[in-house]
Formats: sequence, C-alpha cells, structure tokens
Amino acid sequence: MQASGSNDVVVLDASSLSAGWQPEPGSRVVTPSRVWREMEELGAPPFEVGIAEPSPGSLDSVRAASAGTGDDIRLSNADFDLLALASDMGALLVTEDFSVQNLAETLSIPWTSVGRPISEVRKWRYRCKGCLKVFDERYDDCPVCGSELRSYGGKRR
Repeated sequence: MQASGSNDVVVLDASSLSAGWQPEPGSRVVTPSRVWREMEELGAPPFEVGIAEPSPGSLDSVRAASAGTGDDIRLSNADFDLLALASDMGALLVTEDFSVQNLAETLSIPWTSVGRPISEVRKWRYRCKGCLKVFDERYDDCPVCGSELRSYGGKRR
C-alpha cells in the first residue's frame, strides 16, 4: 500500500533521511528514540523531528507479524519500534528498508520510499547451505544435516 500525497503525521526512518527525504510543509515528523540515535549519527536533520515511543501492544503485533513473513531475523529493534509507532499513530511511514516496507505492506501501514520501493510482498524461505533443502520455517540449524540456513526471497504473497 505504497502511499502518495501528503500526510499530517510522518514516521521517519533514518534510511530515508540519508536518502534525502524532506517533509512537506505542515507535516509533523516523528521517530522512535532508537531511530533518532541512528539519525544523530548521520547528523541532525534540517527540520524538526519529534520523539515518540510505540505502545507495547503494537510492538507485540508487529513482532508476531514479522515471524509470519520471516522478516523477524532481518529487522532490528529500531525497525520494530518504527513500524509499531506508525501503526499506533496511523501515520505514513517513510523508509528505504525493504524488510520494513514488506512488513508495513503486510500490516496495512501506509508507507513510501524516496528511492526504489518493493514491488511485491514476500514471505522469506530458508535454504540449507549443506544439503540445499528448502524450508518455509526458520530453524537455528538444518533439521536434516545440521548445516547453517540462509534466508532468500521466498514466495510472493
């Protein structure tokens, strides 16, 4: 559900700040504190950014959904905070991160991207580096031969 047009409230990811995103006039820009720390490392943005934290319930919902898509191993705590905050606020999420976009689409959170957005939603799959068996579920090690599993693009939904 890549969004277009303007939103009153925008939840901003550090990846979009580094890609050159600028707010529309009248937009309120917010981000979670973990993402704010990432932004500070990039240098202070040239516009005001408010700090807000997501609710525990939204965080639980986002984490549960991420396990279903396989994005859970690809997302950081800051990413979970970002998605949960956008959900809480009913805000437009601005991110360049493909896994964040994938999960936002799954959760029906409106999002946009400065650069190249995802073209389809995916459910990640896992391939064993040893025996090459493919699994829909993630395991710590391959249940067949014990080798390491790697995620890959998987199934379109």
